[in-house]
Amino acid sequence: MTQSNPILTPEELAAQNTKKVNSVFRVAIIMLVAAFTVEAFYLFLAVQMGAWQMYALAGVIAFFCLANIVALPLIRQGHVETGSWLMIVGMLIVFPAAGALISNIGIIFGGALILLTITVAGQTLPPAQARNAVIASIALGVLAAALDFIGLEYRLFVPEIQIFLPVITVVILLVMIVFLYFQYRETIESSLQLKITIWMGLTLAVVSTILVAYSVITSRQEAIRFAESDVLSDAEAQAGFIRAEAEIPLDTARALAQAFTAVADSGANASLSRTQVNAMLRQVLIENPTFLGTYTLWEPNAFDGRDAAYAGKPAHDETGRFIPYWVRGDDGSLSVIALEQYETPGIGDWYLFPRLSKNEVVVAPLIYPIQGVDTVMASFVAPVVYQGKFYGIAGIDSPISFVQELVDSIDLYDGTARAVLFTSSGTLLGVSGQPELVTQSVDQIYPDFAEFQDRIAAGESFFNNTPDGQYLRVFAPVDLGRTGTHWSFSLIIPVSKITAEATALAAREAAISAILVLLALALLWFLSGQIVRPMRSLTEVAFAVSQGNLNVTADVQAKDETGVLANAFNLMISQLQNLFGTLEQRIAHRTRGLELAAEVGRSVSRVRALDEMLRDAAEIVRTQFDLYYVQVYLTDASRTNLVLQSGTGKVGEELVGRGHRLPLNTASINGRAAIEKRSVVVSDTADSPSFRPNPLLPETRSEMAVPLSLGDQVVGVLDLQSAEANALNLDNLPAFEALAGQIAVAIQNANLLEQAEQARAEVEIQARRLVRAGWQDYLNAINKPEQAGFAFEKNEIVPLENSEALPAENQADSLAVPISLTGQKIGSLVVDMEQERQTPQTVELVNIVARQVAQQIENLRLLDTAERYRFEAEESTRRLTREGWEEYFKAKSGQNLSYLYDLKEVKAHEPGDSFDTSTAFSTPIKVRDETIGNLAVAGLEESPDAETLALINAVSERLSEHIEGLRLLEETQLGQVELTKRARQLAAVSEISTISSRELDIEKMLATVVHLTQRRFGLYHAHVFTYNENSKMLEIVACGYKEGDEHEGTHGTTTIPLDQEQSLVARAARNRAPVVVNDVHSSPDWLPNPLLPDTKSELAVPLVIGDEILGVLDVQSDRLNAFSDEDVSIQSTLAAQVATALQNARSFARAQRQADREAMLNAISQKIQSATSVEAVLQIAARELGHALGAPRTIAQLSMKENK
Repeated sequence: MTQSNPILTPEELAAQNTKKVNSVFRVAIIMLVAAFTVEAFYLFLAVQMGAWQMYALAGVIAFFCLANIVALPLIRQGHVETGSWLMIVGMLIVFPAAGALISNIGIIFGGALILLTITVAGQTLPPAQARNAVIASIALGVLAAALDFIGLEYRLFVPEIQIFLPVITVVILLVMIVFLYFQYRETIESSLQLKITIWMGLTLAVVSTILVAYSVITSRQEAIRFAESDVLSDAEAQAGFIRAEAEIPLDTARALAQAFTAVADSGANASLSRTQVNAMLRQVLIENPTFLGTYTLWEPNAFDGRDAAYAGKPAHDETGRFIPYWVRGDDGSLSVIALEQYETPGIGDWYLFPRLSKNEVVVAPLIYPIQGVDTVMASFVAPVVYQGKFYGIAGIDSPISFVQELVDSIDLYDGTARAVLFTSSGTLLGVSGQPELVTQSVDQIYPDFAEFQDRIAAGESFFNNTPDGQYLRVFAPVDLGRTGTHWSFSLIIPVSKITAEATALAAREAAISAILVLLALALLWFLSGQIVRPMRSLTEVAFAVSQGNLNVTADVQAKDETGVLANAFNLMISQLQNLFGTLEQRIAHRTRGLELAAEVGRSVSRVRALDEMLRDAAEIVRTQFDLYYVQVYLTDASRTNLVLQSGTGKVGEELVGRGHRLPLNTASINGRAAIEKRSVVVSDTADSPSFRPNPLLPETRSEMAVPLSLGDQVVGVLDLQSAEANALNLDNLPAFEALAGQIAVAIQNANLLEQAEQARAEVEIQARRLVRAGWQDYLNAINKPEQAGFAFEKNEIVPLENSEALPAENQADSLAVPISLTGQKIGSLVVDMEQERQTPQTVELVNIVARQVAQQIENLRLLDTAERYRFEAEESTRRLTREGWEEYFKAKSGQNLSYLYDLKEVKAHEPGDSFDTSTAFSTPIKVRDETIGNLAVAGLEESPDAETLALINAVSERLSEHIEGLRLLEETQLGQVELTKRARQLAAVSEISTISSRELDIEKMLATVVHLTQRRFGLYHAHVFTYNENSKMLEIVACGYKEGDEHEGTHGTTTIPLDQEQSLVARAARNRAPVVVNDVHSSPDWLPNPLLPDTKSELAVPLVIGDEILGVLDVQSDRLNAFSDEDVSIQSTLAAQVATALQNARSFARAQRQADREAMLNAISQKIQSATSVEAVLQIAARELGHALGAPRTIAQLSMKENK
């Protein structure tokens, strides 16, 4: 029989589906984070390397990231299978693509693809779909692994990926582990043995992985470092051999050149002929059978000065220049010919270079056919130089075929190493296995040659990697004699060969670590089982106790922590047995207390008055809880005392009556409860040292003080007392604390209610005052009469006369109802009717009408008041407009503001023009109902039609609006200019004040003040008078003339008596107030100055400190009406600052003079006191006093004649 699956409820199906969605969503999040991390790493490598393979791989991973981003919302919305397939398809594309683009990662990535697909598909897809996904992953994983064994040349070798491949593997494994953990978390969390094994195993695996990774990376780096050092040594050795071979022809050429200097040395005993030189070249060629040719080339007439004699002869050119070239033929015979093309750049570099540099030169490679075979050779050239002068060259042509033989003989790293020799200019001299590349560019071997060419030319030994990182390259220099140039010998070794042993070691270490981790897991499983066995026993006991069985015990004999836990568990079971025995009784008691507290809370919440509420609350609590005494304290306004507000019984009345209070400190139980904001319980007063007995309450045996708190603020204390010991204890404390909280809220509500009632009363009073003030202002006897009323009688409505009095409101034959607003009576509504007709319905009707009348007349009053205010505002606006235009017309009084259009042009209209305004149609130009001009149109019919009138009026309205806007704009601009001017003037005042306050010399200070005042304010002249108290004269001290004036720099000696009438300066000093005259020629008391003939306006400002006059600051302008009220204010401010500076300078001068006087007296006193005779004293006194006073004669004498 087959067991059928259990039928799940809809809730269980929903929970199972939610769990699956969350699990797959976590997988997608983990995959997305890992993909973004790898994407960032590969993008970094792509930018660094610039290889298309890396960019392609980064693009593929970006597609995988996008697929995961799309999958996330699908999974969250419940489309689990679609989201899972997006992730799996992304993996099926990314991993094989990585193996196809990057070498040596196919095996790792193929295996990771299979494992991840099995893990993800097996948990997220139905069985059939999961099987298809796994088959696809196996096929593509095997393909990715097989790519490592196929030689695809385009695949990129990335050392960084090879280095971090173990890390990538670990990351993939960690992703799988995290996924599996979340998938089986419930199973893992349910078993302590499983958790210990898994977490300890993971810890061992992580540690082992770190150690293996460190070992692999270290061994790999060590192998590369050793290879770098070893291969560089080999390269330098081979370079030394090449250098030695090249030195033979170069030394020969150098020896010939040194021998040829005998021709240039006129003092040498020996001399050489051209025949002898030819013999020497021939002999060298005979003695060195490997040489292909010897030659020398001399500058014109540089050899013996007889070039003309040898013109056209063998080994000479047409001019007779000595240029023999001895060459070995294919048959070994020697012959001499003349050198050719030595002046041609490129072909003749073997001659041109040494002539320019006067240094040895090696020109290579050169191809020379020998017996029909092209042979690689080089020209070794040495210059013939004597005393710094270049005469010619000597050279050897020698084959360098040994280079190719040398590079072909290199056999390193199982023959994978490659040797290359090239010149510093980038020409290949030898390539192992590829001799056909000789003479070609080195770029064919080293595409990045330009990046390190400078190091080659400098003769450095170094190593680097190819751009793709697959090969290590070492370079050793080949020094060529004294040429100053270098060849370079290079070895190229595959990095994979260098790190082959490290790679094998990594595989061995990984296998050993995996085996050790598996063994450790098995051991951990066994040991953790021993550890958790006692725990399982305790779990069974705990389960039995949870089912209500308290008769079980934990039987654990261990003496470790599990044994201690078992004993504690057994003790707990025993305590539970005792606790359950009394639990019901205590629960019932507490429940009763809470019910009583709730009932008391409901009772006190119904009372609104605070005193009544507290009195009833205390009595209810005492009665319901059968207490001896209950009282309530509240904190006073200063929060320094607890004031008794209510107490039960006669004792409570007596204490409240005499204003009982307690200091708010910890000296009492109630004070301590309020200070510490926590309840204080004294279960037995006989055993409590903090209890303070009250003589009025002698039977108190237990007491409890509970703070009445609102948030963090204590508003009082609820004090409860019982005549029984332990009646008030911690068990019933929660009930009383709940009750205290309700009483505190009730207190707050009562206070808030009282405050609200008080605020409402204040608002009503304010509203009545406003209504009364509004109606008094409305019925002001100006706009409205003080009293108004109407009467309806005899079917007519007649107004009440002021003399008529309303019937009294308390008359029996009339019904009078006040017309009131917010309680303020503003009138009455009186209906004459008999007493018996005044029914409640009639009274209610009259009251309703009175209320409606009050509301309506209040609305009408407000509307009328608003209309009045609007009229006043419009009147103010019209007045401002009128005054503005009056000011504008006044400012434009000299300008014509009338214009005429004569159907040809617009021109100014003068009053005498021929335009007849009497026959023209004229309409006013108004701005806010103020007429500011007229618009007249002549030539119309006597009665224009409505359309014409509408057009003229529209033009008039728009014209008025526009010119009003222009006027306001002009006023604004003028105001801005004025503000800028005032700001500049105030800045000048500040500058002058600052400078004057620093100068203590009065004359210099005042000279600076008038100079800066004249310059900064653009004045015609500025000067300062100081007042002499003794002579009652104003004396000029400083003058500030215009720049370039002939009197500039002088100050004059003008004095003006203080009482002189014809002087603005004297008047300002007398009145101690500014005097301004904007047209001095029209002022009778203006005193002209012949030195200032252009003065038009003058402003004199006194320098006053308190009531003391110090002088006058006088400024003048060569313009009429130059000084406004603002100018007076600014100059007054400046004068006040100058007066302060002047007083400070005078005070300093007085203090300085007093100090000098005191110093002089001290000096004279010291000299007098130092005298030792009467004569010396008299002499010193006469001399020092004469010097001090500058007197022509000073006498000091003693005489008694007058005393006789």
